[in-house]
Amino acid sequence: MKRRILMQAAALRVLFDWLPRRARSAVTANGEEQRELLMVIGEVALPTSLGAALMQVLPPATAAVLLGAIVMAPISVFPWIRAPNPNRRLMGESFSEFFRDVMRLLKNRDVLIAIVLFIAPAATFSLTNFLTGLGDEFHAPAPFVGLVGGAGVLLGGICGCQGFRLIDRLLPLRFLYLAVGVAGSLFTLALIVLPHTPAAFAVALIGENVFQALAITVSTAIAFETIGQSNPLAATSYCLMNSAFNVPVSYMLLVDSAGYAWHGIAGGYAADAGVSLIASLCLAMLPIWVVRRRGNHHRDFLPIG
Repeated sequence: MKRRILMQAAALRVLFDWLPRRARSAVTANGEEQRELLMVIGEVALPTSLGAALMQVLPPATAAVLLGAIVMAPISVFPWIRAPNPNRRLMGESFSEFFRDVMRLLKNRDVLIAIVLFIAPAATFSLTNFLTGLGDEFHAPAPFVGLVGGAGVLLGGICGCQGFRLIDRLLPLRFLYLAVGVAGSLFTLALIVLPHTPAAFAVALIGENVFQALAITVSTAIAFETIGQSNPLAATSYCLMNSAFNVPVSYMLLVDSAGYAWHGIAGGYAADAGVSLIASLCLAMLPIWVVRRRGNHHRDFLPIG
């Protein structure tokens, strides 16, 4: 989850220049996403990179205290994070209003399309969570796994977010999201032929994070395009679509685990890539089917951007 927050903060930074000027204030919030980015770097990259090394060279108690201090250090930025204004409403009133807003949003076609797009396993790349526990399968020492899982994943995620600048005009955003899923699936299939070496572990984990970060950036752009400007339900819409993107991250771990149980690492790769590829191609064919069934006035069913 923290890695997801890190990538989303980096995605917001990338999308700052992409958004219309009037919409930027809703995203930047006086630089709060940059502070969140720095905080999550401290909570994810440093402990992951240093944890295995510290546990090997220091006594367990000393290493535990030091790692705890590293994890707690980012909260030093809290005094500079603007707190929301106090809300005097009862909890029940807040939830009632929230559920009314959700029901209104579920009647919006564009929001429903985005939710279906994100819930489907088209561009999930849940192998980022699955591979971190398989370092032994690649004969990778613990310090190397920590370095790749920390600094390597951090740099790969930032590169993936920055890659959005290079491809954002190639396709409408929804098709671009599916194209990222197809490209990432082909990359995952290519990993099957690699030997189980530490270098292959680094390529797999960092590469999957690059594609996941790119998918997160495109999904965030889709969310902003779907919300539009001056939308009173902007916050609820964004939370709803963001939550939808997290759904396949959970259930695809079951698919990856089943593939691993079936045929080891290669089975995990094949299961993840196969499901993602099928989902992406099916969703890409859906608007063509709708156009043929209902006529040309439904050509905007999927494209956006």
